Amino acid sequence: MPRIAGRSIPASTAIATAAACSRSASTISLKPTIAACNGPAVGVGVTMQLAMDVRLASEAARYGFVFTRRAIVMEACSSWFLPRLVGPQQALEWVMTGRVFPAEEALKGRLVRSVHKPDELLPAAYALAREIADNTAPVSVALNRPDDLEDAGRRPSDGSAQGRFKGIYARGKSADVKEGVTAFLEKAPGKIPHEGERRHAVLLPVVAGADVQVARRA
Repeated sequence: MPRIAGRSIPASTAIATAAACSRSASTISLKPTIAACNGPAVGVGVTMQLAMDVRLASEAARYGFVFTRRAIVMEACSSWFLPRLVGPQQALEWVMTGRVFPAEEALKGRLVRSVHKPDELLPAAYALAREIADNTAPVSVALNRPDDLEDAGRRPSDGSAQGRFKGIYARGKSADVKEGVTAFLEKAPGKIPHEGERRHAVLLPVVAGADVQVARRA
């Protein structure tokens, strides 16, 4: 029986949860999502990672899009995400064969960003999260995430472009930008004040296509 957060759950619930995670990560979440895979990720175990922004793996990780070997089809929006991450040819090979492959092949196929020793995996994921949290403006990160996702998959819609233009204008006048540019010119770490997080919240539903709250640093 699949397990999520240490609890055993029915397979049908696991699939529904994965689909919800994929949708949330791609269209609703304003915070960066990082996957750290330290073991087998087969079927829903791998498709739920595809919508995340960055995927890291340990040497013990194994991946498999085994749907064809079970006479079923891909779920959790994975048929949309996978070819956009690794390219159509690689996606088709993994899906049509349904075989399980090691972390090194996932790295070569650009499914994961890096491969680490098992005890170094979580520190690497936390370090990446800390780099984002310590050096960037949360509103700018939130505004850029849906743009990057949409532009990678299809032509931007008029609504998306309109939200992007509003974001560029609003952020250009913020104290965050002043501090960011000053830090660059002085070659020093910036202390971004996160000015206007609430004021710029109105832009996020336009860009992300959902009613959402402003992302805040943990």
